[in-house]
Amino acid sequence: MREYSLELNELTTNPDDMRVKTVNVISRNQSAIIDRLLKTRAGLTHSDVLSVLEAEKQVIADMLAESKAVITGLFNAFLTISRRLYRRGRQL
Repeated sequence: MREYSLELNELTTNPDDMRVKTVNVISRNQSAIIDRLLKTRAGLTHSDVLSVLEAEKQVIADMLAESKAVITGLFNAFLTISRRLYRRGRQL
């Protein structure tokens, strides 16, 4: 993942002239999350946790497909319309 920040452009005297600087952000995948979880919770295996997370992911996808909002301690998910709408081939 890459993030960006704005910094003063030292090549000009205009204080409103900014430049973009890229900043590397270290990403972690699901396996790394599970490994960290297993360090703090005894009695679970990697497969146990993976099964629960995959089941949760499927249930959340099903709920969203049913037009339900999903609110957990980690995120809020709901369906919205944010693009162009078309009816019978014509843009609304």
